[in-house]
Amino acid sequence: MELGGENVDFTKLINVKGNIENITPHKIAVVAFIREYGLLKIEANKMMDCTVAPKYRKDFCMLALKLIQCPDMEFKELEALLTDGRYNLLSVHLQNFCVRLQNIYVNGVSALTDCVTSTIDKLMIESNPCIMARYSVLGLYLRRILLHLDKLTFVQVVSLYKSFCLYYQRGRPGLMMRSLSKEKLNNMDQQATTTSPVIPEESKPLELSMRMNIIDRDNFEECQWSRKQAELFTAQQANLLQINEKKAMPPRQLQKTILQIMNDIPEYADIHFLSFLNCIRTKEFSGAQDSLYNFFDRTILLSGNNTGIDRNKNFRYAALNRAAMHTHFGHRSVAMEAVREALARAQEAADYACLVGAATWGALAGGRARRAALLTRAPRDPPPGTPAAPLAAPAAAAPSHPRYTAAAAQLLAQHAAVNGAKPAYIFQQHAPPAPPARLHAERALHKGKWEEAEQSIRQLASSNRWESQLLKAEMYYLKGDATEALESLYDILDFCKTEDDSLHYISLRVKALILMSQVQHSFSNIQSTNIMQLNEALWLAKEYHLHYLAASAEMHLANVQLSMGCAKNALSLVRKALPTIMADGGAYDMGRAMLLYTKCRIATAAPCGEARMQVLQSCCEALENVKKNFTKVGAHLRLLQTWYLQAQLYHDIGNHAARNQCAWMYRQLELQNSVEPSNLLLVMY
Repeated sequence: MELGGENVDFTKLINVKGNIENITPHKIAVVAFIREYGLLKIEANKMMDCTVAPKYRKDFCMLALKLIQCPDMEFKELEALLTDGRYNLLSVHLQNFCVRLQNIYVNGVSALTDCVTSTIDKLMIESNPCIMARYSVLGLYLRRILLHLDKLTFVQVVSLYKSFCLYYQRGRPGLMMRSLSKEKLNNMDQQATTTSPVIPEESKPLELSMRMNIIDRDNFEECQWSRKQAELFTAQQANLLQINEKKAMPPRQLQKTILQIMNDIPEYADIHFLSFLNCIRTKEFSGAQDSLYNFFDRTILLSGNNTGIDRNKNFRYAALNRAAMHTHFGHRSVAMEAVREALARAQEAADYACLVGAATWGALAGGRARRAALLTRAPRDPPPGTPAAPLAAPAAAAPSHPRYTAAAAQLLAQHAAVNGAKPAYIFQQHAPPAPPARLHAERALHKGKWEEAEQSIRQLASSNRWESQLLKAEMYYLKGDATEALESLYDILDFCKTEDDSLHYISLRVKALILMSQVQHSFSNIQSTNIMQLNEALWLAKEYHLHYLAASAEMHLANVQLSMGCAKNALSLVRKALPTIMADGGAYDMGRAMLLYTKCRIATAAPCGEARMQVLQSCCEALENVKKNFTKVGAHLRLLQTWYLQAQLYHDIGNHAARNQCAWMYRQLELQNSVEPSNLLLVMY
């Protein structure tokens, strides 16, 4: 990333175009589409009691906005979009549009320029009631097209016309006209305009073969992407990568589109960073490295007028990005070299944010000893007089958090949402999420709010990948998706077994084993596997003095024994683990522990007689504390389960008033929170 000399003209190494609007055949077709709709409105205004129906106006506006923002499409794709029924469009509008395109194709350059200029003249005349405001979205678009068309030389306009002829011929000329059947033309909406098609200008005879012979495909340049379209595309894909990666374009299709933008706009540096993120997503190191280098090379070259201080800032953040990339791919020694370079440049420039970021990535790339050394050297507070840096304290580098391996795939997405997809100095803008993300995720899971839980889990993933993976597995389990839950848990266990610093992840491994046993207990009839996994988790927890996790594993073992009919053994195990849970656990854990204890007492109670009545009465009183704990955390499904069990107990005792009260509360809670009882509650701890 080092440049050899300051006197080298690096701008000659790349083809930098001006930031101009590219006039393409697709844009001419969009202008014609807008023009014909405006002419229909003019005709409708001249007639008494004749307007364009609202549904046609609405769909035209939505479609016009889509055509302006989306990249250029082939003519056959445009025809399909207009005729597939997704948008309510007037048949006469489509017919006039087809006639206008045919008129341009037949009458040559003059018809093309007249289509653009006459659109402005006819639709934005002040004396008319103005059909289209000059400062509206469509008005600005039309005026911009006219402005850049006026800047073209005659040779360029001729090349544009030849390009339009190819564009028109590559489609299916006349197919749209044939698809507009007489039935469609005769059955127009009564609220729509009743004007007849605009009569085309006198056309010359068609000489398609002769006309196509004068077209040389290599004598003009087609450019499908404008700068604004590329920026919009980059921002949209970045946001999708951040919010829901599955809804983003598939990696292969995204890379193909990225290559098109690179070809059309070589000077657009941000697209190289999007390519870098796409390669990170597919774990392609070579492409990721090339894209990252290309991004920073172009960023430095295009900011050639900046001072030396700004150039050095590019260099140190380039080293920081390189450290992140190599850390993501596990190249620790190379990552440490980049970290040292970023640290040296940050110390030289007194850049506190870069210094903290470099120390963070160094802690993640190094071993435990190097991690501790870097964390002790990393500054905790900015020096006096230093502006507040947007980079938060490096929570990801704390020894209590696993490696920050998912962050590289979120860099542009995080920055794009805040700064319009311009990822210069991206690490300065990327702040790790706050630790409460885990608490928010757990609370949302308890309440059954899956969307909120998923959002918090995504936030946690940038700083604590494997803890978020564990919460994701729990979310899938509670939603009833055992396959996805097990897949996430297997990933966690594989990581814990292969990690060279595996002792650091013992607690994570124990939690994954416990949750996996719970998933298999709920969805499988083979209990021996669950007991083996819980025994392994219990052994690990005791071996490494994880007392609370050991008590949690014992509670899960007791739940399995209870479901197998070994109620006395389950009760004995619960009584052993319950003090630890009640002393150190949260409200949710205390609530479900007491609920399991109550179930074990009911299962071991005498089959009849006064002794059974006393046990059931005592259980009803214990359930009051269970309900209080579940209410604190908003665990509505668990609360429903407790009300239901309490109502059954009161029914067995014969206290019908209390039973009816519990049933009424159950119904009210069910209506207020719109929750549906799950069969998982019958077997889960």
